[in-house]
Amino acid sequence: MKRISIQAKLEEIIETLEKGALVSAHDFLEVGNYEAVKRALVRLCEEGKLKRVLRGLYQTPNYNAFLKKDIGTSPKKVAEKLAEKFGWTIAPAEDTALNELGLSTQVPAKYTFISDGPTKKYTLDNGIAIYFKHKANKEISKLTMKEASVIEAIQTISPEHMNDQIRKKLLNTLSEQEMQHLLEQGKSMRYWIYDEIKTMKDEREYL
Repeated sequence: MKRISIQAKLEEIIETLEKGALVSAHDFLEVGNYEAVKRALVRLCEEGKLKRVLRGLYQTPNYNAFLKKDIGTSPKKVAEKLAEKFGWTIAPAEDTALNELGLSTQVPAKYTFISDGPTKKYTLDNGIAIYFKHKANKEISKLTMKEASVIEAIQTISPEHMNDQIRKKLLNTLSEQEMQHLLEQGKSMRYWIYDEIKTMKDEREYL
């Protein structure tokens, strides 16, 4: 029986994945050892069957017939893939959080995430930079990504610039359960952030 190469096995698997999926050697360790898989991924990239996003991370074909071109992946998906690979808990921060929550329509000049992993910067092959800023696990591990994003948005806006319009937009992103959970967890946060959460909770009761 003819032995199937590692590259051929990877091609078979990749064909079953959704368009634009992100993959790395760590996703295929059941196929072969790390170095062999890594070399096979590089060859697939050279053959145009994968697109390199950054060193060690690749995207499956994502051709858009209407635009007649391949669509690149979003920085958020790259950040989530890196977090999955390294076992980090992350959430959008700073301008990235504002954009994610609809508080800003500007595309962030840089994509920033809080993380219980190390402070680190990645530059994608398209030049976009992704920053991970270390934050103690206890500060984010009990929050969902959306809840942590709301806290980061409040912190980015600052007390002086918070207003009813912003509070209403943030409230619209949260369910009643998420709002209650933030209220419970907020006691360990900065006092003014907790005060903002309480104000948002009070405003929801009058809506």
